Amino acid sequence: MRKIVVSTVTPLGEIYLAADNGGLTDVWFADSRYLPDVDGMEKLCDENAEQAAADCLRMAVEWLEGYFNGDFSRAMPRLNLSGTDFRKRVWEALCQVEAGCTVNYAGLAERAGLSPKSARAVGSAVGHNPVLIFVPCHRVVRGDGTPGGFAAGVWRKLALLAHERKAAGK
Repeated sequence: MRKIVVSTVTPLGEIYLAADNGGLTDVWFADSRYLPDVDGMEKLCDENAEQAAADCLRMAVEWLEGYFNGDFSRAMPRLNLSGTDFRKRVWEALCQVEAGCTVNYAGLAERAGLSPKSARAVGSAVGHNPVLIFVPCHRVVRGDGTPGGFAAGVWRKLALLAHERKAAGK
């Protein structure tokens, strides 16, 4: 399937979003260490863009605007995540962590119905989350409560958590 990419500016920097006919597939900050060659992907403004992907990207941009305005109630765009069943299970559990709250890797394992001993594998799944913010991997912290890593930079992780806590009144 052909992926279509659009970029939008957020308070934490420019973000690229990619979608195909199945839904949102990828989200990267422009300065991310894992940013692919987005110039090689088709841009949304191309008149040949597939309508389903284009609609999904518009919805994703609107969702991000709402998110950064403190509105966490907007309908999320459809996601089309590539990954193993294990990773998808972890990502689904991540989506159940409320805005402004955090969970550690062992706690996330339990939420996913896995053994807390699988925390390391859960951490790997979290680290391979393709849609930052939409699947809120920034809400996962180490067992000792410290932030841990974040593909878009720990400073962004902390900023996202602070934003959520303020907007959610926590």
